[in-house]
Amino acid sequence: MKSSQVHTDVLAALLQEGDTSAFRTLFDRFRPSVYAYCARMLGDRDEAEDAAQETFIHALRDAPGLRSPERFRGWLFGIARHRVMMILRERRKAMLEKFDDDVWDDETPLTMAERSEIQLNVRNAVAALSPAYREVVLLRDFQHLSYAEIAIATESTEIAVKSRLHKARKALVATLTPIFGEEDANEMRGV
Repeated sequence: MKSSQVHTDVLAALLQEGDTSAFRTLFDRFRPSVYAYCARMLGDRDEAEDAAQETFIHALRDAPGLRSPERFRGWLFGIARHRVMMILRERRKAMLEKFDDDVWDDETPLTMAERSEIQLNVRNAVAALSPAYREVVLLRDFQHLSYAEIAIATESTEIAVKSRLHKARKALVATLTPIFGEEDANEMRGV
C-alpha cells in the first residue's frame, strides 16, 4: 500500500472523529482532482466549483458515517458523482422542456484555450459520451481510480465498471478512427 494511501486512511479516521485539521488536509489533497472530475463531467467551471464545494460540505457532514477510512477516496468521488448527476439531471430536465431526448450530450466542456488538435478531439469524444460512460473513463483514465474505487463511487460492481469502460473505449475508438485513422485511434484505446 502506498504511503500516501496510508496517510489518507489515517486522516479519514481522524476526520470521522471530528478532527477539522484532518479535513483541511484531505480537502487540500483531493480538491484539485474532485474539481477536475466535476469540470470534465459538467463542462462548466462555475458549476464544477459549486459541485466540488458541495462534495466537501457533504463529506465533512457525513464523515462519521464513513464505514471504512481506507475507502475514503472512492467514497469522496461517490459524493462528487451524486452531485454531478443531480446537476446533469437538472440540465436534462430543462433541455427536455425545450427539445427531444438525445443519446449524446450536445455540450462540450472543452472550449479551453489552445489545446492541441489531438487533445481537443479526444476530449470532445469523451465529452460526447453519455454520462454513465463518460464518468468511468474520467475516473479511471484521468483520475486514476482503481476499478474498486470506481465501483464504490458509482455504486456499482467492478465487473459493471469494467464493462462500461470497455464499451466507452470502444465508442471512443469508433469516434476517433475517422479523424486519426485506425492505427492511431487503436493506440488511444487506453486513453
